[in-house]
Amino acid sequence: PAKKRRIAYEDTMKEHHLTPITVEIDFNISYDEKKAVFHQLFEDYPDVEAIFASNDVDAALIMQIASEQGRRVPEDLLVIGYDGTKIIQNIFPNLTTIVQPIEQMAMTAIDVLQKRLKNETTDREYLLPVSLKEGTSG
Repeated sequence: PAKKRRIAYEDTMKEHHLTPITVEIDFNISYDEKKAVFHQLFEDYPDVEAIFASNDVDAALIMQIASEQGRRVPEDLLVIGYDGTKIIQNIFPNLTTIVQPIEQMAMTAIDVLQKRLKNETTDREYLLPVSLKEGTSG
């Protein structure tokens, strides 16, 4: 799914005649390693105006680092996350994020698992609708 998010982002940027910048980060790296990558991102792209993070936790960390560097969100930098879990929305209510239908995802996963346990055929992929939760960060 993360690869499809990246491709959709890149395609959308190109459709609007903008050059996408993609920084891929291993999901399993440590917090400190991730912080270093984000610090480097701001060094490599000092004029960056907006960041679409692959998840809300990374978006929050990016906003923290931006603030440490004197960048104001949203005045100097727009940040959009992805996931939209209730806990993140409660902790960072100002975060603009793409909200996944977590409950629907869980129910679909249970349904697929039950079918597979019965050796019933299931689809290889399930696409569920997402929505935008507008905050003040993007």
